[in-house]
Amino acid sequence: GGIRFNEDERWTCRLQAALGPDYLVTEEGLSGRTTVFPDPLHETMDALTVIYSLLKSHEAVDLLIIMLGTNDVKERFGANAPCIALGMERLVRKAQSVDCWGDHAPNILVVCPPCILPEMEGSDNGLTMGRGCIEKSRALPPYLKAHVALTGAHYTEALDCEFNRVDGMHLTRRGHAQLAEKLAEEKHADVIIGTDPDCDRVGAVVRNDKGEFVVLTGNMVGALLTEYILARKHEQGRLPANGAVVKTIVTTELITPICEAYGVEKMDVLTGFKFIGEKIKGFEETGSHTYLFGFEESYGCLAGTYARDKDAVVASLLICEMAAYYKEKGMTLYDALLALYEKYGCYREDVMSLTLKGLDGVARIAAIMKGFRENTPEAFAGVKVVSARDYKTQIFRDIMTGTETASPLPVSDVLQYILDDGAWICIR
Repeated sequence: GGIRFNEDERWTCRLQAALGPDYLVTEEGLSGRTTVFPDPLHETMDALTVIYSLLKSHEAVDLLIIMLGTNDVKERFGANAPCIALGMERLVRKAQSVDCWGDHAPNILVVCPPCILPEMEGSDNGLTMGRGCIEKSRALPPYLKAHVALTGAHYTEALDCEFNRVDGMHLTRRGHAQLAEKLAEEKHADVIIGTDPDCDRVGAVVRNDKGEFVVLTGNMVGALLTEYILARKHEQGRLPANGAVVKTIVTTELITPICEAYGVEKMDVLTGFKFIGEKIKGFEETGSHTYLFGFEESYGCLAGTYARDKDAVVASLLICEMAAYYKEKGMTLYDALLALYEKYGCYREDVMSLTLKGLDGVARIAAIMKGFRENTPEAFAGVKVVSARDYKTQIFRDIMTGTETASPLPVSDVLQYILDDGAWICIR
């Protein structure tokens, strides 16, 4: 409790990623800040006191987004919902009067925060928030909307963004993502990009054919980047004869026909980017192949040999470059994905993750793997198993002929079943 989300998790930073390099989003968030009410317990917590200096320090300002009101409901301020809304009106008018807007009129968007949940009363924050906060929070939206309208500023609501169930008054990680998506929608963003805290994994959200945002899986992003990189190199005459794309065994097989189309070798390694890194090292030592791209289904990829691990920094740039390329052709990344399916076939995917905790969990996992290993399923959903690959015993068995071959990869507690229709199931 009391710890802020990382830079890649807060809605302001997610909004920056969604809008792209043509925009600069600068955050001035402060825990406990009010609109106009001075806090007797903390100094200069009201935005009215600092709004002038903040705006002048970022001159010229194109757009000011204000999301305040939750702290104003604290009992010690003695303000009801109409008074809080009036405070917002005063703050907006103050911001409009600051000479920081360059050559355009003041442009302000007020975001009404989600309503406080009942969980707040039983949390540590509930002790200092005081009585009546939930009721005032629920009553605030219509008053806030009305008073913002009087100023001519823009208004939207974050009421449907997810609040956590611990203190009932702060956005969850998902809530931050939802708010960024909502604001990006108003800016008509084409792509939203998000990374994890150490910036080695990257995910993308794009618009579908209905203009709605949809999440791309790691396999989808990897397949799109594979096609984009190979196609552009082919067009430019820079595709080496010994080029190679490396993926993990649990990553989509859509990569196989893509590589075949460009005369590039596709290689499989065990799960974990270190194995892709080992391939890169081997290529450099032997000169056998030229590494072009590598990725895994869990949102990690690497374009180039400057590192031996997945890198979301360059990947984010590539996703933006790819989106710009297709946009010039009148296509979205969603359109590009559909074109990929039309060219190579549609590949579906699903992941089921089961968490079994403690020593009992470890024992159950071992028993499950032992059961599958000793009793190869005949079929899944009515589709026959034609090949069973055991990366622990290193035996690959053709079910139809009984022929056994050795695994080309290191030992790992993984079972993979190839089905009669070309689908596969992996258990690990």
